[in-house]
Amino acid sequence: GNGAGGKPVNPRPDVVADTPQVPPALSEEEGGAQVRLSKDGKEIIVTFAPTFGWYFYGPDDQTGSIQVSVEPVPTEGVEFGEVTLPPGEKITSLMPYEVKVPFTRADSAKAIELKVVWQGCSEEGTCNNPRRESFRITWPGGADEPAPAKEPDQPVEQGEVLFPVVEDDEIGSESDSSVIQRLMRDSPLLGFGFIFIIGLGLAFTPCVLPIVPITVSVITGGNADIPKKRLTGLLGTYVGGLALTFGAMGVIAALAGGGLATAFTLPAVQWGIAILFIALSFSMIGVYELQPPAWLMNLQGGAQKRQGSVLGAFLFGCLGAVIASPCVAPVVAGMLIVTANTGSIPLGFFMFFTLGIGMGTVFFSAGALNFLMRPGPWMIWVRYVFGMLLFGVALYYLKSGGHISEAALWGMGVGVSVLAMLGVAWHLRTKEGESAGPARMRGIKVATLFMASVVAVFFITKKPEGLLDWIYVEDSEHLVALVEQAKSEGKPAVVDFWAEWCYYCKEYDKLIAAEPEVRERFEQVMRIKVDLTDDDQRWDVRHAVGQEAPLQPFLVFIDRQGRIRRKADVDKFLDPEEIVKRLDLILNSEPVETSSR
Repeated sequence: GNGAGGKPVNPRPDVVADTPQVPPALSEEEGGAQVRLSKDGKEIIVTFAPTFGWYFYGPDDQTGSIQVSVEPVPTEGVEFGEVTLPPGEKITSLMPYEVKVPFTRADSAKAIELKVVWQGCSEEGTCNNPRRESFRITWPGGADEPAPAKEPDQPVEQGEVLFPVVEDDEIGSESDSSVIQRLMRDSPLLGFGFIFIIGLGLAFTPCVLPIVPITVSVITGGNADIPKKRLTGLLGTYVGGLALTFGAMGVIAALAGGGLATAFTLPAVQWGIAILFIALSFSMIGVYELQPPAWLMNLQGGAQKRQGSVLGAFLFGCLGAVIASPCVAPVVAGMLIVTANTGSIPLGFFMFFTLGIGMGTVFFSAGALNFLMRPGPWMIWVRYVFGMLLFGVALYYLKSGGHISEAALWGMGVGVSVLAMLGVAWHLRTKEGESAGPARMRGIKVATLFMASVVAVFFITKKPEGLLDWIYVEDSEHLVALVEQAKSEGKPAVVDFWAEWCYYCKEYDKLIAAEPEVRERFEQVMRIKVDLTDDDQRWDVRHAVGQEAPLQPFLVFIDRQGRIRRKADVDKFLDPEEIVKRLDLILNSEPVETSSR
């Protein structure tokens, strides 16, 4: 094939005239991208394949980033059909993303050209510049005029760094590791203790806590008079099943590596989790009863004169781990880092096993204290509140992840609240014999609770106001002048390489506005922004601060003496504490000494 578009040569005379020459797959090792073309009948198939740990923005993305696109170039003798991109917000390495371009070609047309756009981003919070490539498919005997060679994306010669550079800072050395990773490395005993506490906390999350009373009821076979010794054994068996299942998940996570964490970023998976939470919320408000499989209920409730079954308790513990797994997903990501770095499957098993023990401790304690609990009307309203929390979690999951807009949040909130009102009223009338008036009033109260969660999610996810002002530069001369001005004023400077299509760049803007400590420090520095939205090169400005890789976000920290503190560079999304460390580094630097005459 000929990716540069030069005149093709047919090395095989026996190949039929309709056999096209397709350019080879375009791969970019540091860009997390591979794009390849193939021909299938009357279609050209463009396949996007992000490498592991990277993703592209799909056509349904709502963050304002550069989305995947395929555009045929009008060519005489070629008619193109409608190009339809498969739906999706993220294109990951777990499955190929194919765009089909239907076409018909006259014999006189010897080439087809497609313009392809994508942007590779890593799960760590780094995005490359958008890639815009032209792919040219040629047929033997055509293309008398070769297409111009593609201009390189980056100049071969690197520019001169225009500021002194300090390389010996230790800042940021801890930012590449999670809290769990550092604890497991420095003090394994404390690390396991920390994971145990995380397990305890996860048991109190809105998607786990509601199943505690259901679990205890099923374990005991619905028998409130079960002997304490028998109850203790059943609860212990349940916790064992829960912990062993989590341990098995740890082994699977160790074998799958980051693929498991990547799977949870798929839009289909995230929507599935949100829908599951909404379904659980309707169960909590009594629209229907969520129950384990009938065979497990029969095994647990009918065994040994309704004193519960050890096997049933164990199996129910395994099922409980699966039900709780969506809440564990954020923790799994941090624990995966440790397992992947050590390559130790036993370590992965025991970390997840400890997580299960911590969560199971809450179930065990709830069951042991079950004799002190007395049912009453108050428990119904506890279930309603849990239902509200589950619905709120679902909305937050979708809104914070950029899966629904603000208008969709309100629309979805009103719609589900109305369904909850109708569902509660229907259940009270048909299942409990309540009269229409009180049933309707109860449904209105539940709908009010659900709308309260919508309002809470709206304010929690609302974009912060009061974004700081920045000085925009377009060339290295302006940048140097601003840094010199800051140095003369005894101020440090931060240079932010920013773009409208850079999701994490805009997340940093929100973080600076929302975090008081970060904002207070940014107000003390000269804030310089390089806008790459329309021109993603600006190599003279990049070279001036030594940024040779086209990555966003990228923040450069310059101290009061006009020196770049290289180890403080930010090339991915960091938490506020790490940003504060870098700002303190340049704020605590000594200003330039001036001599008076």
